[in-house]
Amino acid sequence: MVFENNQHEIGTLPSIDAVQYERVSPKYVRARISVLGIFFVASIMILTILSLIYPNYRLLFYLLMILMALFGSILVFYIFKSYKHIGVVVRDHDIMYKEGLWFRNEMVITFNKIQHIEISMGAIERFFNLSSLKIFTAGGSGSDLEIHGLERQNAQKLKDFILGNISSEEE
Repeated sequence: MVFENNQHEIGTLPSIDAVQYERVSPKYVRARISVLGIFFVASIMILTILSLIYPNYRLLFYLLMILMALFGSILVFYIFKSYKHIGVVVRDHDIMYKEGLWFRNEMVITFNKIQHIEISMGAIERFFNLSSLKIFTAGGSGSDLEIHGLERQNAQKLKDFILGNISSEEE
């Protein structure tokens, strides 16, 4: 095989915008809001107990509860809006992932760089029948790509597809 290293003009390269991203499961929004809800309910319960123990600071605790409710509302809005910007594309030789509402992140990992893949699920994910797919490449201590909000069976299909392509590229 002869080594070639052709030059390409940047303007003629294909656009990444032409790719159609697939969204993760809509249940992912409910799962994230559930985690947020558990945190805020526990926090408000603690503040309520503290306001009963320390009645002199009751106004401060109520103010903190109002601020937490306001902050929680902003986070719920963010979760709904950011869902539209999460997407996955699986192609013949790579996987692409994008996320981010204010700070956008797009990542492409070619199958030949993947070392191993894990599927994980926490208690909330298990309740919603969701999984996270973790993709590890060489040289990193943690996962290089983590895709949350996949239906459990889709995560397994994706893992099997990638592993099948890794083994076929090695042959």
